[in-house]
Amino acid sequence: MYLSFWDIIVCMFKAITCTTLIVIQGFITYLFYNIGCEYCDMIGVPYDFSLTVTSPGMALEVAIILTVIEFALIYWIINKLKKIKIVQSLADKICTMM
Repeated sequence: MYLSFWDIIVCMFKAITCTTLIVIQGFITYLFYNIGCEYCDMIGVPYDFSLTVTSPGMALEVAIILTVIEFALIYWIINKLKKIKIVQSLADKICTMM
């Protein structure tokens, strides 16, 4: 059984989209870690300052918090966009293609 041209295009689109999202998330996490390091420098605490033994370092905690906030905002924006008819019809078309 062979794939049609349209199936190949959809597979390529999915692969490129997933790879792009992973690269962007890696870049954003790196950026958030640098923001956390700058925050630690600003307030004068070491990067590995932790309140308990099991918690990550201070700079990494800032990166984790900012990443969680980013995901929450993306989820909130997507839910708000779903109420628009054009976006809903586009989402339905994408779901039927898969």
